[in-house]
Amino acid sequence: MSLKTPFSTLNVLSRKNQAKYTKELTDGLEAHVEDLINAYACRPLTGKLERAGNSLTLPLGRADGLTKAHIAYTEGKDQAYNLLDITDLKAHSITLRPLNQSLSVEDLAGVQVRFMETK
Repeated sequence: MSLKTPFSTLNVLSRKNQAKYTKELTDGLEAHVEDLINAYACRPLTGKLERAGNSLTLPLGRADGLTKAHIAYTEGKDQAYNLLDITDLKAHSITLRPLNQSLSVEDLAGVQVRFMETK
């Protein structure tokens, strides 16, 4: 003996409106996604320096738009800013070294940096 449930009726009724519901859900979605991409693309690349032995690294790289032509900069404690050069560039990580040789890895670990392109 089969049980009568409303699911078969709902399935029949929803088929007629599936295209309508899909259109209602997706209308404006493309513009919203484009706005999100534009907002993300316009944000400056930033990150906190991480110590890896005697080096400074960041989990940003070529896939994020960085090139060897970029220089990292940070507000210094005793100086207006500090500059760091990219010494190793990978798809998802970089290794940096301070241009000011008197700065140690310990001084810069945990410091927030931004990037500027030099070309």
